[in-house]
Amino acid sequence: MSAYIVFMRTKTIDQKELDKYRAGIKATMKGHPIEVLAADAKDWINSEAYQDIAKHRKLGATNHGLIVEGLS
Repeated sequence: MSAYIVFMRTKTIDQKELDKYRAGIKATMKGHPIEVLAADAKDWINSEAYQDIAKHRKLGATNHGLIVEGLS
């Protein structure tokens, strides 16, 4: 199943944490059929690799996220 993920940063809290997140995010996509702006979102976002790096996003900024299921 494909999906679209949209994250909107509403407030930066700690830029250093966001930099750690950006530096590690690509490695979490290995093994998931991710293209820019489209992904098998639930498998990836719930993966251990992503959750480990996502802590930096959560510490670095306030975000709102939206996952929308794609069409088959």
